[in-house]
Amino acid sequence: LSASLKTLAPIKAGAFSAKALQNSTDTWTDYQSRVRRAIDETENAADVMDRLADIANKSYNTIDTTAEGFLFAASTLKSLGASTNVVLDYTEALNNAMVVSGAKAERAARVQDALGKAMASGKLSGSELNTVIETGGRVAELLAQELGVSTLELRKMGKDGKITADVIYNSLTKNLSTLRAEAE
Repeated sequence: LSASLKTLAPIKAGAFSAKALQNSTDTWTDYQSRVRRAIDETENAADVMDRLADIANKSYNTIDTTAEGFLFAASTLKSLGASTNVVLDYTEALNNAMVVSGAKAERAARVQDALGKAMASGKLSGSELNTVIETGGRVAELLAQELGVSTLELRKMGKDGKITADVIYNSLTKNLSTLRAEAE
């Protein structure tokens, strides 16, 4: 029996690995399809996915969280006239800010989700703002810096509707080089 189990173990591991590979391929294909719909017809979805994968790897993040962040931001930033490269820069800046903040997996995903919702609605306030202030660390600092206030004043700015999609975008992308250096 022991010998039989030893013989079956690599087969089961191989089957598990094949299933995991299939799931990864399905996820990649799904995101590539969604990215294709979010970018201009003249742009290559595979190139965008490659950059998203690079951003995810360099920021110790998952492709899922990174791609979702890109897709959330794309519709809003595109409506403001941003190019795909600008949306990718925003995504990279946000991921790097999460690294600098020490936000891992779930915390980073919560902040990215909150900012995605804020970008979609055009402003950061309420529970999304609370999430960013409480768990976003560097993102909250950059928002305050962009608005010329302290992080303690961000709730008032959010309540007053002053933390717009433009403010979120500018606070991160203006600091992309700094965030890259801080994240290394």
